[in-house]
Amino acid sequence: MVVGPGLDDPDEAGALLERLLPAIPDRTTVLLDAFALGALGNAPTLGDPLRGRLVLTPNALEAGFLLHEDVDDLLPAMLEVADRFDAVVSGGGMVVEPLGRVRAVRAGGPGLGTSGSGDVLAGAIGGLIARGADIADGTCWATWLHASAGDRLAQRIGPLGFLAREPADELPALLPR
Repeated sequence: MVVGPGLDDPDEAGALLERLLPAIPDRTTVLLDAFALGALGNAPTLGDPLRGRLVLTPNALEAGFLLHEDVDDLLPAMLEVADRFDAVVSGGGMVVEPLGRVRAVRAGGPGLGTSGSGDVLAGAIGGLIARGADIADGTCWATWLHASAGDRLAQRIGPLGFLAREPADELPALLPR
């Protein structure tokens, strides 16, 4: 289940999560993105029933909100977020697991910083996990796919200036057949 893309208010996102949590089956993986991360930052215990099956996709600002501090270095922040929420965390070209395993994705570029690009990443992660990938591996593969889609676009269009929907269009060509 992916929650967050398209939401624009942390209080409303929190209310939505409170209503959703009782209905989420015990074995369902839940990915929180965007304002759903803000809701988790406002009420960290919301994530308690999801421990061990939670994926978070914060940027540096969102990681700071989850930790209630400014984040200058994303990796230590992601390690703390992963540990605090017992979650797999994808951000800044890295995937971090709760026990401290870090996988770096050597792809992507500044063009992926466009508004809505994180929604594409969230959807890719949710899609691969829904197809049966393990939480950490699915998150890592989707992070690589998203970054590689950005690389393909940068080769054709340039390093900046593509729209968030364009990396989504590249994903099928990158998936193994």
